[in-house]
Amino acid sequence: MRNYRRYQPYPPPATSGPPLPPAPSPETKQMLKTALEQLTFFNGAGTMVTWDGGDWKLIARPTRKTGGRSTLYVGAASFPKVPGFRNPQCPDLDAYGRPYAPMDLHLGKTLDGVKQDFFRATDHQCMFVDEQFVEKSLTPTSPNSTPSSSSSSPNHTNSDCISELLRGDPRIPACYQGPPSPEGSVAASSPSRPTPTPRWRTKYPKHASMYSEVVFKARAHSDESLLNQIWDGYIAGQYEISPSSHPAYPNTRTITPRVLRPYDPDFYPSCLDRTYQELRFLGTDIGRAVRALNSTFGITPEVLAEIKRDCVTCSVCRCQFSHEGFNHHIRDGLCGSSPTPSPVATLPTIVRLPHELSLRELPSGKQLGKFAEYLDSPIGAAFLQWNSRLGVPRDVWALVSTATIECETCAHCRVFPAHLAHLHPVTGICNDLVDEP
Repeated sequence: MRNYRRYQPYPPPATSGPPLPPAPSPETKQMLKTALEQLTFFNGAGTMVTWDGGDWKLIARPTRKTGGRSTLYVGAASFPKVPGFRNPQCPDLDAYGRPYAPMDLHLGKTLDGVKQDFFRATDHQCMFVDEQFVEKSLTPTSPNSTPSSSSSSPNHTNSDCISELLRGDPRIPACYQGPPSPEGSVAASSPSRPTPTPRWRTKYPKHASMYSEVVFKARAHSDESLLNQIWDGYIAGQYEISPSSHPAYPNTRTITPRVLRPYDPDFYPSCLDRTYQELRFLGTDIGRAVRALNSTFGITPEVLAEIKRDCVTCSVCRCQFSHEGFNHHIRDGLCGSSPTPSPVATLPTIVRLPHELSLRELPSGKQLGKFAEYLDSPIGAAFLQWNSRLGVPRDVWALVSTATIECETCAHCRVFPAHLAHLHPVTGICNDLVDEP
């Protein structure tokens, strides 16, 4: 009988990663979302930018002269050798309101399943990645060349797009209908000062799946009997009356359910390696809510309902994701989990939540009775993968999304292990908040 273990082989071990930046204000959250949209556009345009003074500023890509006096771009590996070159800055601020250190240059590293060069911060968990994709066949402008009239319109259109982005428009410009012609240049060039012109990305690397055919099929086929059992019990309110009847409830008489074992280090010691490499959205609204849900901090029932509402199912791999994880797992409209290029039939109509997922603030003079996180538990690891491009099978999502308890005393929801940890170790009653010493 073939082994349909879902998550093999695993990548090399990884650490839990650098710390998250402090939670931003609602205004800053919107600014960061807009900045991320803008950076995505700049990456597609092959434009280098850095965050400066509350906006993205264009960086002139370093160039060099060849023996024939042609002008070519300097490869990313040579950026540190360019006099005066400074690595880009990300928009995040530390707890003191100061910018973090400039992004680090990563050469030949895997990003979204493709080996490439990019800038990314390493001193904190950062959503901003400045990709350095430049095709090998650049089109340097020769000293005798002049811009043709046919290329002036795309140049002007693209320049308008860049200007609109730099003004802080929260939407991707409507003028960006698709890639301009290869001769289009972001910056205006002069016949007397030749400027190399990067080609826009007209084709993407060969389709690369995150999973083999066997693993892909195993993830696509969920345990229907388990799905029916879980949802029948959830709809009937069985788990509210008797949480211990839930298949994932921890006790000494049962072991980890079969579908959660790929997330349990007791069964597969390296199973968290891949999970810890996919924490890109841990600092988003949904990511922070998932983190609080899997800790003694807890979240309100309304926030838990928003987490469940944010779930999207891929029509190809049949796995379930958060909206951000779903969008991240798609490349050129194709499912990133499928070994064969397969277009995703429907994209989510909701690209962001209608309101902020606000977490509570502790009252003055109070602190948590105990703080503990359980993101490394099978339930927590499954939540992390759900909020990433990996996603989780439908039976896994059914199991973990219902493995929560709302405390009758503090009225906050937590996953099973976090709920048990927030209770007083002797009396067993809610120990959510205590007086500060």
